[in-house]
Amino acid sequence: MEICKLQSDNKLLNRELAVIRSQMSCFNDVHSTKMNFIVQMQGVLKSDLMEIRTNMLFLFETVLAMISSSMEEIMRQFSKKAKDQGTEVQGVRDKGTQVDRGSDKTDEALT
Repeated sequence: MEICKLQSDNKLLNRELAVIRSQMSCFNDVHSTKMNFIVQMQGVLKSDLMEIRTNMLFLFETVLAMISSSMEEIMRQFSKKAKDQGTEVQGVRDKGTQVDRGSDKTDEALT
């Protein structure tokens, strides 16, 4: 009789073990799926960040070129206007020409 009880308990425990293995298998599948999703998202994020970095560098270079060009144009116009008014401007170059002496206002600011 005791052998029958032990065999019955053994069958019951084997069924419970099978259920637990099945649950663990499902858990591992879900975990694996989530990990794969996370790895894919990391790849996408890295790619997006690299694209953003490239675009930011391009934007930086473009803005820098625009500022430089604008400053050159402002200085060229300032120099031309000063030359037209007969005022000499120190340190402003107009296509390779440099004026050596400053105006009175420039001299006052320097002293």
